[in-house]
Amino acid sequence: MLERELMAYMAKFGLWSRGERLLVGVSGGVDSMTLATLLLRCKVPFDAAHCNFCLRGDESDGDEKMVRNWADRNGVRLHTVRFNTHVEASRAGESIQIAARRLRYEWFARLIAKEGYARVAVAHNRDDSVETFFINLIRGTGLRGLCGIPVKTDLAVRPLMFASRERIERYAGLLKIPYRTDSSNLSDKYLRNKLRHNVMPVLKEIAPSFLDKMAENMDNLSHSRDLLDGFVASRKELFEERDGVRVLDLDKAGCGLPLDALLYEMLSPSGFSFRNCRDMAACYRDGKSGRRFFGDGCTVLLDRGRLIMGDGGTDDLPHIAVTVVARDRIDNLRPPEGTVYADADKLDVKTLSLRRVEKGDRMVPFGMRGSKKISDIMVDAKLSLDDKRNVCVVTSGDTVVWCVGLRFSDLYKVDDTTRRIAVLSVRR
Repeated sequence: MLERELMAYMAKFGLWSRGERLLVGVSGGVDSMTLATLLLRCKVPFDAAHCNFCLRGDESDGDEKMVRNWADRNGVRLHTVRFNTHVEASRAGESIQIAARRLRYEWFARLIAKEGYARVAVAHNRDDSVETFFINLIRGTGLRGLCGIPVKTDLAVRPLMFASRERIERYAGLLKIPYRTDSSNLSDKYLRNKLRHNVMPVLKEIAPSFLDKMAENMDNLSHSRDLLDGFVASRKELFEERDGVRVLDLDKAGCGLPLDALLYEMLSPSGFSFRNCRDMAACYRDGKSGRRFFGDGCTVLLDRGRLIMGDGGTDDLPHIAVTVVARDRIDNLRPPEGTVYADADKLDVKTLSLRRVEKGDRMVPFGMRGSKKISDIMVDAKLSLDDKRNVCVVTSGDTVVWCVGLRFSDLYKVDDTTRRIAVLSVRR
């Protein structure tokens, strides 16, 4: 029976211990309603939490009503919250899906802190994890993205990851568990649904044991990931604290390994992309100094074979602050001095770096079709020799986005199609 497998799985991965109380996310769909019913039958203490994202009108309200009725009948304490998800997504410059996920888990975290729950249990299943593998593969990922959905994090546990969607639906039918089907899950508008409806059935037809094999593959990849994490942790010990910043000697860190991959494993938790790390490694190999790269509230400076993290540096390069906002949050599209506006859907802000002008640098200045040498732009601006030495450029890979204080690139301009704006500003 599913109950016995659930308890064995939770014990194996340490998802629950006696004496703990869980918070369970219950959307009203078959997965979450089945998880809540299983935990009830296994006498695992929990309270339920339901988010109404107000995205589907009466249908969303119907989901909440059904969950309330189920909780009342079964004596389960229920927390509920309503979000104006469209407004929140617009305010944060996010897609509806990303905004809903963020709101949901932020609320879960607040409930856990307030009520003392061990973790929140959410009802992802084996199919969800395999779909995530392919989504990450299509979008581009590293080893972590190929491991699927984690069974356990600091915030959440996923007790149903051992079970296929088919088994869950069969169990729900057998016990006549009430649930509702989200109509948006029937549409192929989103990538996950396209995979679920069109790709997964074909793979299961080709290989009936496809899900089991994929689970085994992702388990093997997770073990490799654990080994890599252990090695990277040992490399991180090479960082030295100096005057409030962290310094890494790249000569010592590499040990003959691919430096771009090693840097990505070390720096991605701070928001640095693989492209950032590839550019760092290339600058190091070419003996270049003075390049800055930007993560999530963190700056990296490459200085003579050293990687310096934090708000410290060895020269007078400015800092570039980057924020992304919805178009309708900016009333006047004429930015203040020291700031430029870029189309955030044309510009990947994770690839931005800052450096001095280098020989041969070119850009497509705003209002022009062809490119122009930065040196000619500085001549047109009648800069002195000292001023020219201090000019910086913000780049995305090999493309100059902004010659700071002089010209912005036409490639990333805000126009009538812009939905989100990246605000780039200089801070000395």
